[in-house]
Amino acid sequence: MVSRRGGGGRRHRAPAVDETGKGDHDMGQETNTQAVRYAEAVADDDMLREDDLRRMRDEYCERRKLSGTVAADAQWADEPFDHWLAGLSAQPRAIDDASIAALVVGMTVTLSIRDALIMSLVAGDTCADKRTMMDFASRSHAPDVQSRMCRELQGAFFDERRRPDEPRCRAGTDMLVAMADRVPESFSVQPLAVLAYVMWWMGDSRAVAFALRCLMLDEDCSLAAIVCSAYQRGVMPAWMGAGPHHDAA
Repeated sequence: MVSRRGGGGRRHRAPAVDETGKGDHDMGQETNTQAVRYAEAVADDDMLREDDLRRMRDEYCERRKLSGTVAADAQWADEPFDHWLAGLSAQPRAIDDASIAALVVGMTVTLSIRDALIMSLVAGDTCADKRTMMDFASRSHAPDVQSRMCRELQGAFFDERRRPDEPRCRAGTDMLVAMADRVPESFSVQPLAVLAYVMWWMGDSRAVAFALRCLMLDEDCSLAAIVCSAYQRGVMPAWMGAGPHHDAA
């Protein structure tokens, strides 16, 4: 479906952070609320508008320059992560447009926000808390954070006892579908890539369709390429009884 208001795109019902930046803490409150402010402005009955999402992205990039990436990324992800985690709870609720806009724009600017969402699903309870997600989003180059992510991914993919939390993952993929469904194609690449990756880990064959759709929009999306390569080579997580090798991202 083509959006009626600027920046046309199709619906998708089917298929590096610099740790050294120093934040200006006086800007914290304004940065913390900007995602909601912009998202309220771009909300539409059909689709979020591409031109406004681009302005939102430009504002976020400017904040990263002014405040430093660590402070700006933490402020940007703060409230949207609250909504994301609420959606993963025992009684999931639909993610709102403010959070969709903030998370989609955030993933476009820095893949660390994308990776935090992935970890909250693939690593389950061990990484689905606010503090850990904030570390992944804003301190991804810190040695302790990198070590934690590597350790959790190794466990998720190589330990046959680590199985998907089905309700949590389904709640997460539902929110990701909502994200891809509400934004123009130019902003849907990363939500589709996360969908493909998480569905691959769950053993859901629809992962390939999402990965291919993602690659049609952006042939350089390495995460989607990893999913396609894994299926082509028959590589699956250890809990499914696959072989010992997997190219984790």
